[in-house]
Amino acid sequence: MLNKVMMPPSGGFLPAALPMGVGSALPLSRSVFRSGLPAELQEKFLKLERGEFGDVDPTRYLADLQMEMLQIMRTGQTLSGIPIRENLEAEAKQLIPLDTPLRNRLPRVMGSSSASSWEQITSLGGGYGVNTTVTTGASSATQTVGSTSGMVAGMSLYFQTSNLYAIISSVTNSTTVVLTSSISTTTSETVQMGPYAQPGQNPVQAFFSESGAPATSSAVYTKKTATYKLLGTMLSITGLAMAAGASYDNQLALEKTAAIRRLMLIEEFALINSVSTIIEPPFGDGTNALGFDGLLAQITSANGVPVPQIQTSVGALTTDHIDEQLSRTYTQGAMNAWIMVNGQEALSLTHLAESAGTIIRQTTTNAESVLGFKVTGYKHPLTGEEVPILVSRFMPAGTMVFGADFLPDAKAALDVDVLPQVQLPEIAPNVNIQGYVAQEIAPSVASPHVYPGIVSVYEVLRMKGATVFGKSTGVTAV
Repeated sequence: MLNKVMMPPSGGFLPAALPMGVGSALPLSRSVFRSGLPAELQEKFLKLERGEFGDVDPTRYLADLQMEMLQIMRTGQTLSGIPIRENLEAEAKQLIPLDTPLRNRLPRVMGSSSASSWEQITSLGGGYGVNTTVTTGASSATQTVGSTSGMVAGMSLYFQTSNLYAIISSVTNSTTVVLTSSISTTTSETVQMGPYAQPGQNPVQAFFSESGAPATSSAVYTKKTATYKLLGTMLSITGLAMAAGASYDNQLALEKTAAIRRLMLIEEFALINSVSTIIEPPFGDGTNALGFDGLLAQITSANGVPVPQIQTSVGALTTDHIDEQLSRTYTQGAMNAWIMVNGQEALSLTHLAESAGTIIRQTTTNAESVLGFKVTGYKHPLTGEEVPILVSRFMPAGTMVFGADFLPDAKAALDVDVLPQVQLPEIAPNVNIQGYVAQEIAPSVASPHVYPGIVSVYEVLRMKGATVFGKSTGVTAV
């Protein structure tokens, strides 16, 4: 049996008091980022009183309205003196600054707990190639190594410490190899199959008989752990500023947007330059080191980056140097390669294109023309793909980073692990997690009309495949 609904004198479908409890027990307090109910929500309440549901089922309409009110509670209400944080996921997805190319490119994944743990790949496994060491250093065509397994005449070997390549003439025994020319080596020097250094194990059996089986082989990983770091920026707005600009725009929303953009720029700087051991600002408070290791700090041989891919004192930038670095990372398994540079190196690339005799045609209209052009990509010498050039003002001049989006197994080579500080939208698992949160701070007695706030994010940069990264320093302009 349907319950009888008493019609209000005004003829509306529901009484103005909304006795069913929707919004009736939701006391709201002032929020730095919202002042009262949004106009859209107020209009929905008016439609509810008039009984104007359109094509929406009334039950669904009430449920959606209840969810919106709960959202207002979560972002604007204070419970037992604890401020409820506002999730800025939606706003962050709309604000993509052009000045943050690295941040925009890296995938953001949702983390948990107080630290992030991941497996960094150090070897693709498979057992192909050569991976041994020199046991007796010498300047000779005949070299003594730990094992000649996998070596055959005509193969090119790479000697890592000497940074030299040599071709095998013959294999004498299980520990002696003869090269086509003399090479000076040192004891414990790593020897791998060339023409570029390649990770892997000594060869293992891959072909097998009908009644046999291939040998067991697997990728090699290193366990990595890093604690999440707090990154944020303060903001404030006065009551006078809100009142003065109320007729023009929502000053609270503008200040919040400015804070998000400011934090994104700070994050871009940190993702590139942050060092976890520095105690001075912006990475610490003068006493404690509070930052994570950025990209430049992680591209080291100690973190698993092959030695040949870390080039120092490069000198004048040349296309040959770029080709060599791209070739090295490609051989290590780099997929979707990219290069990140400072403005100085971006100009050098333009000058290299001009000096190489690249055909540049300009269209002149009404005796006016625009001179100059921008290099946005580089032709990969091995794959032929266009390698994007990421220009960041936060990259130090004279330094170039060679990176990749993916490893050979299609996993991300680099990502940002982010802790969600509030309950995320239902679609969050299917999208990039931004992790930005806004929180109001109570005004002080000395400045009661100054309303402060903070926008923050908890995150850490994770290098999941160090072998596909490279760094060139000491690059001079051309």
